[in-house]
Amino acid sequence: MKNIEILRSLGRIKNFEKDELLFAENDPGDEMYIALSGSFGIYMTSFAGFPIKVTSIKPPQCFGEMSVIDGWLRSATIIAEEKSTAMLIHKDNFGCFVETSHDLVLVIIKTLYARAVSALKKAREMGHEVSDLPMNLQNPALKDPVTDMSTMVQLSKRIRELNEVLGADKVATINVKQDVDGTDMLTLRPAGHPVLSEVDSYDSSKLLGGKKYVCPYCYKGFESKIPLVSRLVHEKTSLDQRVHYSNFNGLLYANIVCPNCNYCDAIEEFARIPFSDAALTPQVSGNQFKNIEGFTGFKDEVSHTYDEAVLSYLLQFNCLNQVQNSEMRQAKALHRLYWIYSDCNKKEAAVEFARNAITYYKIHIEKRKVKLTTNDIITFNVIMAKLHLGIGEKEKALELFKENTIIGKGMKDDLVLQSYRIMKEIAN
Repeated sequence: MKNIEILRSLGRIKNFEKDELLFAENDPGDEMYIALSGSFGIYMTSFAGFPIKVTSIKPPQCFGEMSVIDGWLRSATIIAEEKSTAMLIHKDNFGCFVETSHDLVLVIIKTLYARAVSALKKAREMGHEVSDLPMNLQNPALKDPVTDMSTMVQLSKRIRELNEVLGADKVATINVKQDVDGTDMLTLRPAGHPVLSEVDSYDSSKLLGGKKYVCPYCYKGFESKIPLVSRLVHEKTSLDQRVHYSNFNGLLYANIVCPNCNYCDAIEEFARIPFSDAALTPQVSGNQFKNIEGFTGFKDEVSHTYDEAVLSYLLQFNCLNQVQNSEMRQAKALHRLYWIYSDCNKKEAAVEFARNAITYYKIHIEKRKVKLTTNDIITFNVIMAKLHLGIGEKEKALELFKENTIIGKGMKDDLVLQSYRIMKEIAN
């Protein structure tokens, strides 16, 4: 790679082992990376909550530049696919990098331009009236360091604006409710719901790795075990977006529980609540989210039980009652509870959570209907239809599949074609 000695003076070289996590989606970041050897996998979070591989990064490609240019949270999870090496450039040295590394700067500018054009095209396809990119941002080329830096910042800002038009979720805020005297005990498990005796029979130790977190509620740090997605063998993805892995039940490991205050959220969402000046001093004394069951997190980070998983989803659901615009996340928690109770053949509980999940999906759709694409509606219809089918409500499922064939007329989307096939099966 050209100018390697110059780059070395601006940053540091770091070696990564196979399956090592560089950073996760929605993490804050203040460094960009330049791949020097090996390969790095890019993973984006799927509907089911676990990252799926999008592509690979090879030398001399860059990644992580958006966090340095404009302070964005990480937009993807990056994992080393083999023993790999990268150069890390801190944001404090980014100006010098722009002055000295022209070839790489041009790659970054062209990448940002392509993202902006793609977002612009999608916004117009959704019927939004959005202006063209300014003339100075079209057909970008290297000029001088000051202009190049300005171009990157403007493109990054434009991408952010277009993402907001497209309905990208704004980061939620949480309203802290003091509960230091031990009152207001919370019953997580609904009346009549069974305690599950089933346990995870697989040895998951080799599929889990440590990740450090800072709780967005009490601002205290801790480490939790999370699945190493690069080691999981993907068997299939169901029509309702559930991801199945070989010899591993992802449902049991999808939540993070803060051991300090018991705040619980899904792995892909846990760190999304923004930090503020208040992070300098803890906002909560003791365990904020008390509950009658006494659930305060997973007893064994290597092998979770089904009952622990159930309590974590119920705790997550109740925590999200304090997070603004969280209906989609609550719907997913309820949906995953339906999957768990179905797996354990607990029909009554499964039916209750399926119906509640559908209710929350509908609330989310109603709130965001002007921002949803046709594909979004088709996907939600399939998800809700599969829930209806799972609890024996065939007529309601048929209505949703039929709607998909109408609004998706002429489309070759897999979900539309499967909707048509399932609709015929139900009708027969």
